[in-house]
Amino acid sequence: MNGVPLSEELAASLRALASDGPTPIDLEIRRGSRKLDFHVARVRESTLAALSHQKYARVPFFPFRERLVTVPADESPQELQVFRDFELRLADHFGFKLGQGQWAPKGTPEDQLRRVAQILADPRAGRLVASLLPTGMYGTGCSFLLLENPPQVLVGLVEPASAAHRAGLFPGDELLQVDGHPVSGLDKKQLSELIFGPEDRPRQLSLRIRRGTSDIKVGIETEGRQPLGFVISAAGVSRRPRSAIYVVGVDIVATDDPRQAMVAGVTYPSPAFNAGLLVGDLIVAVNGKPSQHVTQDELSNLLNTDSPAPVALDVSRLGTTIHSVLTPVTEAQAQAGIGRKMTANGPASQHCAEPSAASEPGKD
Repeated sequence: MNGVPLSEELAASLRALASDGPTPIDLEIRRGSRKLDFHVARVRESTLAALSHQKYARVPFFPFRERLVTVPADESPQELQVFRDFELRLADHFGFKLGQGQWAPKGTPEDQLRRVAQILADPRAGRLVASLLPTGMYGTGCSFLLLENPPQVLVGLVEPASAAHRAGLFPGDELLQVDGHPVSGLDKKQLSELIFGPEDRPRQLSLRIRRGTSDIKVGIETEGRQPLGFVISAAGVSRRPRSAIYVVGVDIVATDDPRQAMVAGVTYPSPAFNAGLLVGDLIVAVNGKPSQHVTQDELSNLLNTDSPAPVALDVSRLGTTIHSVLTPVTEAQAQAGIGRKMTANGPASQHCAEPSAASEPGKD
């Protein structure tokens, strides 16, 4: 890049492809046995999104952190606000609030929430060594942030309806001891073993934490990590090969009390995008069946299926009911609609050669 050989530190080299300015970049590429030179102009991400008739929007995607996503270009602020209000009501049901761009239990002190947000936004400024998450079947329902200078362990994000949430842990709480063992001076491996231990069975933990000027003892039992189940992905989760899955290209947030379903994301390219669905559309009927009688499993099976059978959706948008009939397609069919194809490494231009075994992820 710009005459400099690609660094062995691949992540750092790839970050150099991005710039705060529109300066071009010179790339030397090997394609098969040939070497090719490219002089490439850099443009804003928003410009690239506009080429796909999309734009960027910031949405408070519960229960995760607030995120920047693409939405159809004709999405209005009023339509996006419908989704934001829906997310706020959903979070309130679980006792959560949105602050500093992330969701947290309502009692979380603002200064603690601010500190965690700053660390997650810029790990180097927060002197973050590692973010600890359970890797096995059982966990606490929260992450832990290992810091240096000064050495500290903080509670990171807390999951709704989790063991950590029920125990009253807040983001930014400083962890001092686990079962009487001080955590100060422990490295990532030692800390993970102390907090999570054997992850194939539940454990009772006694935590000593500091919150402000108070030291608090908290009892917590690790439990099987289960998703809340109200986010139904456009891609879905299936044991079938991806090439055999038909999708309509829409993310749904569905709740049981009361039973409602709302469009939370629209994939490009997809039948949902072509039909003009927007984030914030409230689903009122599926194949003629009122949404209050459609379970989350039924929704998931309709939106991620092994059949191209059409799906009829009636949605309410700012008081107006809109009827759409979506015919599911495979990912390859969706990409073909915009002149692209699927390869072993993902979407690519139609003239791109299939990757060789040597270029598969993890082999080169």
